[in-house]
Amino acid sequence: MASRAWPQQAPSFKSRVDLVPIVARVLDDRGRPIRGLTAADFSITEDGVPQEIAQFSVIDRDAPSSSSSDPTLAPAESAPRVFAIVLGRGRLSGPAKGLQAVLDFIEARAVATDQFVVVAFNRATELGLHRDKVLEVLRRYQSEYERVEALLAHWFSGLTNLLGDRDPPANIQERIDKALAVPGVRVRSLDAVPPPGGPTLQYRYRELLKALGRSGEGNISQDLVYSAAARHDIERLHATVEYLRPLDGEKHILYLTPEGMVGMSSPLERNLAELAADARVTVSPIHTGGISTSWAAGDRPPIVIFEGPSWHERQANLGSRAIALHTGGVVSIYDYAATAIAKIDQATRYEYVLGYYSATPRSETYRRIEVKVTTRGATVLHRKGYYARLGEAAYDHRSHLTRTLSMCCSS
Repeated sequence: MASRAWPQQAPSFKSRVDLVPIVARVLDDRGRPIRGLTAADFSITEDGVPQEIAQFSVIDRDAPSSSSSDPTLAPAESAPRVFAIVLGRGRLSGPAKGLQAVLDFIEARAVATDQFVVVAFNRATELGLHRDKVLEVLRRYQSEYERVEALLAHWFSGLTNLLGDRDPPANIQERIDKALAVPGVRVRSLDAVPPPGGPTLQYRYRELLKALGRSGEGNISQDLVYSAAARHDIERLHATVEYLRPLDGEKHILYLTPEGMVGMSSPLERNLAELAADARVTVSPIHTGGISTSWAAGDRPPIVIFEGPSWHERQANLGSRAIALHTGGVVSIYDYAATAIAKIDQATRYEYVLGYYSATPRSETYRRIEVKVTTRGATVLHRKGYYARLGEAAYDHRSHLTRTLSMCCSS
């Protein structure tokens, strides 16, 4: 089997949800981790109410194993970094060289304990993929995906996006499976998870069918996003968050996308950010399309006016920044993807793990978290909230991994 057994996580939060774990990455003005802080250097508020730090430890992935007698230093092998590489719809090489940047990172910078999963179209590899195997999957995908993308873009254009089946037809699905087919790697179907809330660019079946001169009968309650690519991406991101949720520790989504989720509404992006933060999943959107521009002819041709990115593209940029900020991730829009991935790698090599017991009465609400440090000029990346669910049980890793592998299908 290609994947390794997932080691027991440390530090371990085995209490009920009352103990709120936070992984904080404290960076200087050059994005380098600030080391050597103690619990006294941190302060935490929940919905503006100060909280007492009950647990504190440090993960140093650059330190040799058992090199320190410091009781707060957790061994790096007990807290592996988990990277979910979500390959969004559209061409991902582009000016920012997104796919190649991911390949270079895994090949040259990934540490031995790192774990990977690849999500592409409606498929996901098994959890805990070994570095060599994930490279095989990505190289296979790189050689096949542009043809698949062209077919999907054609199939889901126009009214097919609005009235057709939400799944690709059998001939395209066959090509999707071929693009991820690597011997020894199990691939499973990743069912779309429709996000809560309603998009801004949408049609209702009744209105659309009426405009077409039809009766307006059928499913009249489903809201549809006009951009199939954006709809696919946000559904797969939600599905990936839920796929990773049961894993203990901190998980990182590297979301490659040409220009972000154009046409999404703020509520959709906020819902995704909150659900990811609740699952302890950071989301780092990496735009691969470069600087997007539009042009308009002046009153007297051949005068051409440079207009810059469209309003929808600017909104997509804001959405990507908001998701990264709320989940503790990194965003890259007009830069090489390698630069963003290097920042993520550097920031996650040294982390502070904090825990507190919420002083707020229990209720089924979303709580806002803010972590600050005494170091001047420091930036703290961390999840900004969680859902205060009542009576949530501790996570049993062994049973989850067994259940996950049983759902996988052989490629």
